[in-house]
Amino acid sequence: MLENVIYNDVFSILQSYSYDLKNRDPKVLMDILFKVFTKTTICSIQTIGQELFALDINKFDNLRHYLNRAIYLRKRVNNAGLNIMNKLI
Repeated sequence: MLENVIYNDVFSILQSYSYDLKNRDPKVLMDILFKVFTKTTICSIQTIGQELFALDINKFDNLRHYLNRAIYLRKRVNNAGLNIMNKLI
């Protein structure tokens, strides 16, 4: 049952990029997957970056929680290939 839901969700995304069962060309599928993954990755990195640079220490219970969140976000951004200098945190 869960497999059908996942399959339907994935196929809905592909259909929104004009992919359908009539058009089964692997090149078209790869082009669409490239667009979807690129868009998703860029959006995710932007969201993480926005949170990282907008962290407000006053919203955390203590300095340790703030540093833990900042380090976690920095690692996520760096794993995407964007190196954030340690001095920024």
